[in-house]
Amino acid sequence: MANVMTRWFQNLRLRSKFTLILLASLLIVLGGALLASRMPYAAYDRELYTKTVQTLTMFAQEIQSELDSAAYISFTMIGDNVLQTSLTELNIQAVGSEEWVEAKRELDKRVSNFSFLSHDIQSVRIRSRDGTYFMSAWRGAPLQLSKFIQLRDAVSAARGREVWNPDPDNPGTLILARDIREIAGFTLKSIGMLVMRVDLAGIVSRLNARLTRMGMPVTVAIYMGDTLVYSDGGALSGAALESDGYLVQRTGGEDTLFVRHTMPGAGWTYLTAVPYGGVSAAIRDSSGAALAVSAAALAIALALSSLLVSSILNHLTILLGKFSAFAKDPLAAPGGSPPYETRRDEIGGLHRGFDRMAAGYAETIRENYVKQQLLLEARVRQLRAQIQPHFLNNTLESIYCLAMIDGNERVAAMTHALGSMFRAALKDQRDIITIGEDMRIAEEYLNIQRVRYGDRLRASFNVGKEFLNARIAAMTIQPLVENSVRHALEEMLEPCEIRVYCRREDGFIELVVADNGGGMPQEVIGMLERGEYPAGGTGLGLANIHQRLRLAFSGECGLRVRREDGWTIVAARLNGEEEPACEAAGG
Repeated sequence: MANVMTRWFQNLRLRSKFTLILLASLLIVLGGALLASRMPYAAYDRELYTKTVQTLTMFAQEIQSELDSAAYISFTMIGDNVLQTSLTELNIQAVGSEEWVEAKRELDKRVSNFSFLSHDIQSVRIRSRDGTYFMSAWRGAPLQLSKFIQLRDAVSAARGREVWNPDPDNPGTLILARDIREIAGFTLKSIGMLVMRVDLAGIVSRLNARLTRMGMPVTVAIYMGDTLVYSDGGALSGAALESDGYLVQRTGGEDTLFVRHTMPGAGWTYLTAVPYGGVSAAIRDSSGAALAVSAAALAIALALSSLLVSSILNHLTILLGKFSAFAKDPLAAPGGSPPYETRRDEIGGLHRGFDRMAAGYAETIRENYVKQQLLLEARVRQLRAQIQPHFLNNTLESIYCLAMIDGNERVAAMTHALGSMFRAALKDQRDIITIGEDMRIAEEYLNIQRVRYGDRLRASFNVGKEFLNARIAAMTIQPLVENSVRHALEEMLEPCEIRVYCRREDGFIELVVADNGGGMPQEVIGMLERGEYPAGGTGLGLANIHQRLRLAFSGECGLRVRREDGWTIVAARLNGEEEPACEAAGG
């Protein structure tokens, strides 16, 4: 499928391609704009959630403070000396005895006094461990025995801490229960259980009235675990929140923001509802307006883009016409295109480039025709010139024979060396040869110079066998040796020593030609490397050799000239490759 779509897109005309690309780009921008328009509302939801959680936290802390106050009263009661003494007497005296009745009266009076310390305490009841009622100041339905047994088990597990439970018979009421342990003698044995009803609905109502005066009314439902212990309204029961967070849900025909938050420590969960209808309406109106504006902008952008694409494609169509005309008659070079000669955009560059290419192609065809004619003439002259090398070679052979007959060994040696150099230079037309082959040409050159200079010239070759097959540009060693003769031997009276040797340096082969002459002046070295100093003999300057080595091998190869311990050193850096055996042997 992807290949089919790719081929279909490739076969579309440019106008259709540009239109599709523009449409896709604009749709992406439109989608991004709509998404971006929703981001402020999402941020508003998060901010509203944060503020609501802060309000719930403050609300929960106030409730916890009130409950802690009731818990403190219960703690004070179980440690009260009169209550402890009366309860101990009730546990040890016979029921109905005078002592038992007196202890019961004292206990009732003491518990009644404590129950009036907070108006959130609805009633207080103390039971013995077997469930006997000792105090009857209890409003509402009596506490069932099964509930008492559950509370007693929970109190025993709490090890002295208070236990909170919802009152199943009185919604909006909490039951606080805690164990009463004997303090006298520090026996800490259980002598009864305190059960207190706390008016949670009254606490919530009082706190909500305060928040209403502050302009922050709260509709709240409170859960202890999974048990609902208080609720302000039925709308909260329809919330689909199963964990802490927020959710916008439509309830009773209006959008409502539900926020759920669990208080750390106590583990109570608070669920509240915030009216969201006004915000939802604003979001819908803003989204509709943004969609309408985006659609209008999309239509305008498409129209303008189509006009611009058409103007560009018209110039490309003209260029295609030029290509068609060039294909029919390449030699008919087009003239300048006035509308495009001064344009500095890509369209003008394309037209001017094509005009130059077409004109250059026609000029090249005409020049090639002239060159073909000149090449024919050069071949004829080349055939004529081939006679000269053979004639010169035969002449040198004749001079060598006559010198040997006359016993003139110096002339014979020079003639033989010159002939060897001449034949080697003319016979082998390769650009790359081996060090061994190039070194033989240099040796013949030195043989000629030894005849000329005698003992003043001392030359040595110290090239190991491992270097003889290494590749080198033809006519490298002889010009380097010749430079040593010209710039050292010819300018000194004492013997001149020339050393030719090879060594390995950083993975390369360095062929070194060193002499003990006075050294070339720095400006001469610079001129030689730049090819500006007039070369002698072979006509090859150091710059020529340096450039040929770089072209033959790499930019890291070439010549290095330096002065070291009284010696002038010219080092040719080679890459260390060897010629194949057949080429090195036969050329």
